[in-house]
Amino acid sequence: MEISNIINQTLIGEIDPKEFALSIRCDDGLREELESMVPREAKEDKMHLIWSSIPYQLYAARGFSIADVLLDFAGSEYIFGTRLNIYHSLRALYVLNEGVPIAFTTKYAEAHEIYLEYFGEYFEGMEIMHTADAIVNDAMKLKDGIKRKLYIKSRIRREFHCNGFKRPKWIQCAEWPMGKNSPMKYISSRSIDEGIDYMFRDVDTGKLRTVTQYY
Repeated sequence: MEISNIINQTLIGEIDPKEFALSIRCDDGLREELESMVPREAKEDKMHLIWSSIPYQLYAARGFSIADVLLDFAGSEYIFGTRLNIYHSLRALYVLNEGVPIAFTTKYAEAHEIYLEYFGEYFEGMEIMHTADAIVNDAMKLKDGIKRKLYIKSRIRREFHCNGFKRPKWIQCAEWPMGKNSPMKYISSRSIDEGIDYMFRDVDTGKLRTVTQYY
């Protein structure tokens, strides 16, 4: 089948997957095209090839609307996973419908891997996602692996105001808070009943903030 240019541009990396998904809201033609790309028999066959890339249960829960599935993905604040989920789903639909061969981008998978490697355990949180995204995007311009690694580590230390190896040891998923202009500086932590308080300070305003997590 002939596939629209906006889908092709997204798959080669010229249009951000999240922006693509959000455009579905005001483009009925695009919505109809996406729905037509899911084979009729796939709705009744949970083992169909398409569901290796798109969660069948989510598809069924959204009334068998692939457009609404993509919009659900776009609603997440987790930028890296959002882009990758939308991209993989769109690519699966494209391949299944035998679109004209194109150079699929790998940058969203690469960005996700970089994020997990350098941010995932300590420097993570919904509030600082845009800071992490900016660092990863700038780092990906460096093709030399060693230079990229050094750049990311240096940028994280600067943006997150890190002194040496001082960082929070989160007992749940990381929740690094954002300050006025940059991520807050980690100060210290203390044990409380059934949990830990993590103290941060905004380097621009001096405002203190406590993030509490429980076991």
